[in-house]
Amino acid sequence: MMDATRRLKIKVIQLARVVRNAVVDLRGGSLLIGTVPSRYRHLGAVSTVNTDYGPLRKIFSGRIAADSVVVDVGCGKGRVIQHLLSEGYGNRIVGLELDADIAEKTRRRFARHDNVTIIAGDAIANLPASGSIFYLYNPFDAANVARFGKRLREMFGDGSGITVLYYNCKHVEEFAKDGWMVEFVDLGGPAELPYDRFAVIRMAPPG
Repeated sequence: MMDATRRLKIKVIQLARVVRNAVVDLRGGSLLIGTVPSRYRHLGAVSTVNTDYGPLRKIFSGRIAADSVVVDVGCGKGRVIQHLLSEGYGNRIVGLELDADIAEKTRRRFARHDNVTIIAGDAIANLPASGSIFYLYNPFDAANVARFGKRLREMFGDGSGITVLYYNCKHVEEFAKDGWMVEFVDLGGPAELPYDRFAVIRMAPPG
């Protein structure tokens, strides 16, 4: 059984996360809170949630070059985009969101940022050819993860220069089955983060 000291430590860590998230959210004008059940579960889409800022810093640190185009696959309300802007990245950022109502609200939030584009509709069908870093937080089911990987192969051939960053990587085996190179990176213990690792995914070299 967890002792009282450890329980208190976890509560303090969780409270600090909530406060940090709120502070960064408000830089964009409003809080990004609450889960929105998906209206498109029949298409394999999952509910809209808001990723904690803590792991985002670790996930993106050192991975964004000056010419990188970051694509948030299933951007929801825009927590990942808010993180990138708050960290000072001026790269082109493309948010893809299936739910048109959520996409419109997110588009309005970032309307003053010329480097941000929000596209409503099927994310896989709307993948930009200019993308180089593709971020996912479990946006859809296994069948769509497999479809996503195949679409990347169709678009980018040998895949040189593109990276997939997959947090809450519930269906990462779909990449491995298709011959992608998958590297897991630890983030920290479960007391600090909801998920303690993410996957860095690249296409295997030919041959």
